Amino acid sequence: MSDRPKDLIAGIIIAAGFVIIRTVYPSAGVANEFILLLAILFFSQVLGKRLIPTASLITAILLGLAGFLGIQSILQTVWFYAAPLGIISDAWTMLGTMAICSIIPWITPEPKECAPHPRIPWNLKRITVAAVITAATLGSSGYVLWSAIRLSTSSAIRTPWPILPAGTLLAIALCWLGVLLMAWLASAPAIAAILSGIAIFTTTAIAPLLYRIGFGFDGFLHIATERLILASGTLTPKPLYYIGQYVFTTWLSRIANLPINQVDRWLVPAAAAIFIPLALVVVRKRHEPASLAFGLFILPLAAFVATTPQSFSYLLGLTALLLVRGTDDGTVNPIAPLIFAGWSAAVHPIAGIPMALLTIALILLRPFHTRILRTISRTLAVLLGIGAAFAIPVLFYISSLRGTTPIEWNLSHLWTVHPWIGLFKHLIPLPQNAFVVWPGWSSLIILSLPAILITANIVAIIHAKKEDRWRPALVLGTALLLFVAGAALKTAGNFAFLIDYERGNYADRLAIVALFCLIPTALPVIATLIKRARNARPTLAAGLIVACLVTASALSYDALPRNDALVAGHGWSVSSSDIAAVRAIERNSGGRPYTVLADQSVSAAAVSQYGFKRYNGNIFYYPIPTGGKLYNIFLKITYNQPSRDTIKDAAKLGGTKLVYVVLNDYWWNAPQLADKLSLIAQATIPIGKATQGIGHSENIYIFDLSKPSIRATQDSGS
Repeated sequence: MSDRPKDLIAGIIIAAGFVIIRTVYPSAGVANEFILLLAILFFSQVLGKRLIPTASLITAILLGLAGFLGIQSILQTVWFYAAPLGIISDAWTMLGTMAICSIIPWITPEPKECAPHPRIPWNLKRITVAAVITAATLGSSGYVLWSAIRLSTSSAIRTPWPILPAGTLLAIALCWLGVLLMAWLASAPAIAAILSGIAIFTTTAIAPLLYRIGFGFDGFLHIATERLILASGTLTPKPLYYIGQYVFTTWLSRIANLPINQVDRWLVPAAAAIFIPLALVVVRKRHEPASLAFGLFILPLAAFVATTPQSFSYLLGLTALLLVRGTDDGTVNPIAPLIFAGWSAAVHPIAGIPMALLTIALILLRPFHTRILRTISRTLAVLLGIGAAFAIPVLFYISSLRGTTPIEWNLSHLWTVHPWIGLFKHLIPLPQNAFVVWPGWSSLIILSLPAILITANIVAIIHAKKEDRWRPALVLGTALLLFVAGAALKTAGNFAFLIDYERGNYADRLAIVALFCLIPTALPVIATLIKRARNARPTLAAGLIVACLVTASALSYDALPRNDALVAGHGWSVSSSDIAAVRAIERNSGGRPYTVLADQSVSAAAVSQYGFKRYNGNIFYYPIPTGGKLYNIFLKITYNQPSRDTIKDAAKLGGTKLVYVVLNDYWWNAPQLADKLSLIAQATIPIGKATQGIGHSENIYIFDLSKPSIRATQDSGS
């Protein structure tokens, strides 16, 4: 009996056991956990060995598990729009995923026999070298991660780099050196890929470990939304984006009994360290260098240090594009990249739709025996590539015509020369006027990344065989059109409903998508260059290796917030004093509705403590920068002369008589502004300890418009 009937029979038995235990013994916790784990592992290996038939069992199970989770998340996304999520949705989507995993082997042809990669015997010398390199890499990574744990803070900071030890970037570089040495000295590409995952995690885990309360601003909003879904099973109104992440994090929180904030915090940093190296292990071809995984040093890791739907979508889309490389020689079934591409689109359309369309286009370029099929597939692939580039601007335009997104369009701006000069400067980095060694180098690498990846793709086209040039050419063409589409969107579309500094975000994200599209094709070129360096003159080889390592360190440095000679950090992290401030306001209000004017860190603290507690129409009671109106009043208070008339504007907008103004000690004019606010406020609540330095204290100014303006001072007791 072949594997397919045996797997089908076993799958039916396991699915039946799952249904029986869930329905007859729903309170049997251990039994439910066991059958759930058994079902996930069994169907993951069924799916994995069909999706990557030539891989080892462990690799097949891991990729099959990722694919299983992707299918389950897509089904949960569909369920979300039909009915609330919960125990029922978990059971039915699990059964649906089991059914799909059982059907896939029957609707796909039997995989062709592929010659396995040549394996080098593991002798004592090779084992010793690999062990030493692995230990050194783990030691370097451990130094960085332990430092982040030991120095974690709940104070308000702009950048983590002054807090971390001076040797942090050197340790990160040594992690990447371990990847290279594992490929060169031990000739172990699979272990090198694992070490590359460790190197990626060494950077992406710094923020979750160091920022004790939370990193960034958007993450607090997403966690609050996920808590709402956990409690109610739905959202009102139901958005057309982010759901692919929300259903996965809430499902994982339910079945594993994990805190949703920890699931969300670690999702992208951990998944980036697993999915990308795993995909590289699967698709590495026999003729490609063992140092293929070392090419990941060029990854823009800033996208993976915090969990947001945008970053998760980037990760899933990049995984899909990497897996496409294995579809032409039979090492990867096309269903595998399609699962990740669909999951990416379900998580965030702006990143997911272009990467999903490009994934389909690249799959269509598989070898065909007849000329007519080749012509049709190539034509469709080119059309999909163009569609991938311009899908988002077109969708925005359609949405604005329907009135769902208030974007103002001025297409005549596209015929001016300025946006295209700006695009050229973005793709071709020009020398900077000021240069401070490390900040300047880090900024230069970020500016040069498009040019580096474009150049690598051009080299890939030049050196590929005639029939193999279509894929890199399509990738390069689509990426360049994505840059053009981003510039066009920024030029012709006026996103006036967003706060000033966020109005170009949608266009900038298309440029980031373009970079991720270029990476899979660039990696073999970088790996070949590294391979040739091994046989080059020692000085040339050493120079190239050092350049790669300092590039990796620069990208790690830029992955986290900066505040140096070239980049002024304006964002401050959420602090314990912010948490104390929002709690003090809640206590002081005595249950009355109130409106707060504060910066985004205080707003994030409020969302973390009280969720989306109150709206007045579509106005949240704390300023959320993307909302605009209330935040603009806060800026008016802090940048102009504060007055009770401005306070009345905030009260009217929030629909309350009680208004609080929170002033953090790090605000640019805090001392002068504090004196002015004290003169017009009815009372002040000091929070934190100013003696501990900047980022440890703030003041709350109370304005009760239902009472006369009588000056008083209170002590919060904090």
